[in-house]
Amino acid sequence: MLSETKYNPQNPTKFIVLDPHGADFSNFLNLHPEILKHEEVQRDIDLFKRYLSIERDLGATELAHSLAQKIAISSGNGVEVLSIEYPRGLLDGGRDENFAVRCALPKSLLQKYSSQWIALHLETIKRIENKIVASDQDCLVIDVHTMSKYDFLRFVDGKPISESVSWENLGDYVKAFTEARETTRPFNILCRDESHQYTSCPKIVKRLKDQLAAEAVRFEEDVPYRIMKRYRSYTYLNIRRGVAIDLPKTFVTKEQETYNLAHLEVDQEKVNYWGQLLASAFT
Repeated sequence: MLSETKYNPQNPTKFIVLDPHGADFSNFLNLHPEILKHEEVQRDIDLFKRYLSIERDLGATELAHSLAQKIAISSGNGVEVLSIEYPRGLLDGGRDENFAVRCALPKSLLQKYSSQWIALHLETIKRIENKIVASDQDCLVIDVHTMSKYDFLRFVDGKPISESVSWENLGDYVKAFTEARETTRPFNILCRDESHQYTSCPKIVKRLKDQLAAEAVRFEEDVPYRIMKRYRSYTYLNIRRGVAIDLPKTFVTKEQETYNLAHLEVDQEKVNYWGQLLASAFT
C-alpha cells in the first residue's frame, strides 16, 4: 500500500519526499471490516476512531505534494512523493518491522492481523528503500511529518501514562494528547539518533534553519524527539543525504476557536505557504 507520484517524470529523480504517516484510516478499515465489527471495538468505537484520527499526521500528504510540486517547478528535476497508505495508529510505516504493529486493538485482533500486517509493511518499506537506492547519488530525501501542537501529558487523572499505546490504556492515551495544553512544540528538525550521531545532512539542516529564522519560525533540533535507530528515516538517511522534519499540525490546518486535536481540518493556503518556504530551503 504505497502511493507513488513523480513530478517531472521525464527527468532523473533528484528529490524523494516521504510521507509515512499521512494516510486516513477509512480505506484500511474497509479492507478489514472485522475490526469495526468486533464486540470490544464496537463498545468503544468513538474512542477508537478518535485515537486513529489523532495518530494520523494530518496535512503531511498535502504538504509532501505541495513541496514536491514547488521543487519540481523551481529546479526542473524529477521529484517523487512516496506515501504509505495504511494508518499509523495500527501499523506505523515509519518504523522497523519489530516496532511497526501498534497494540491499539483487542488481543484477538492483534493475533489475527499482526503477521499479515508485518508482511505488508516489509513489502512497503522495501519498495521505498529500493527507490532510494535506485536514485541518483546526489538525491535528497525529505521525510515529512506533522504532530500535535502540544506535548502529551505525563499524567492523566493522577496516573502516569505510558508513551506506548495498548487497548487497555487507549482512553488515557488519547486524553494525554487531546487534553494537553501546556507545552507547545516547535518546528522539529530531526538530526541525531539516540547515540547523538548526526543523521540528517548538516548542510541541508543549516539552510533550513536559516530559512526558518528569516521567517521568524520557532524551531529546534530533536525536540520533542530525534531520529531513533528503529525509525525508517534512520535507514533511509544513511543511504542518501536528507533531513526529517516534523511540523505542529496547526501550521497546516484551519484556525479553531477551541483547539481540538481530533477534529482539525487541512488549510490548503497554509500548506502552500509551507511548501514554498521549504522548497526554497531545499533547492
